[in-house]
Amino acid sequence: MRAGRVEGRLRWTREGELSDSRFGHRHTGSGIYWETIERMWEVWTRRLGFDRGCEPDVPSTFTRPPATRQVHRPSRRKDQKQQMFQFLAAVEQRSGG
Repeated sequence: MRAGRVEGRLRWTREGELSDSRFGHRHTGSGIYWETIERMWEVWTRRLGFDRGCEPDVPSTFTRPPATRQVHRPSRRKDQKQQMFQFLAAVEQRSGG
């Protein structure tokens, strides 16, 4: 029952449709319900402080560590491949091939 009421209100704000996939029309509506939603959104964003922007009130104490040169480490996979080839060569020698 409640879902039907919500769906009805959505259709009322979107000219009878559940959604509008056209670019720029997706998160908009019209009519008295839509205006009420917009006013409530403005009140609550202002009340909760979301209208002030993204800058933190207190400066961050984080500093990026200095860039360091990475030491080249041989790949473990290369070592495993080399060991496998050595093993296969030893087996081949034993079998006389």
